This record gives sequence, structure tokens and C-alpha cells, in this order.
Amino acid sequence: MRSEEEIHDRLEDLRQIAQVCDYYDPSATYLRGEIAALEWVLTESEPLAYEHVATTDDAR
Repeated sequence: MRSEEEIHDRLEDLRQIAQVCDYYDPSATYLRGEIAALEWVLTESEPLAYEHVATTDDAR
């Protein structure tokens, strides 16, 4: 699994590429899908990090 920083870097790269692509180009559709997937991964991974911290703090 990639680190969160690597995912952020990849997401930024894809966003920059998507900005220069023609919206109706098939590769732009692929890029939008990749961007949405990476955003979802980041969104889903955030609550887990907070749950881990809460669990660790409760154990003290």
C-alpha cells in the first residue's frame, strides 16, 4: 500500500494533467476516474488514523 504522501503526490500530478486535457478526450475520463479513486482512498484512510489514535489514547 502506498503512503499517504505518495497518494497526495500522485493526485496532484493527475490533477495537473487533467487541467490541460480536453474534457471530452477519453483519457480525461480515465484521469477523472483515477482522481476520484485517489480522493476516495484518502477520505477513507483519514478516519482510520483517528480511530487508531483514540484507541491508543484510551489504553493509557
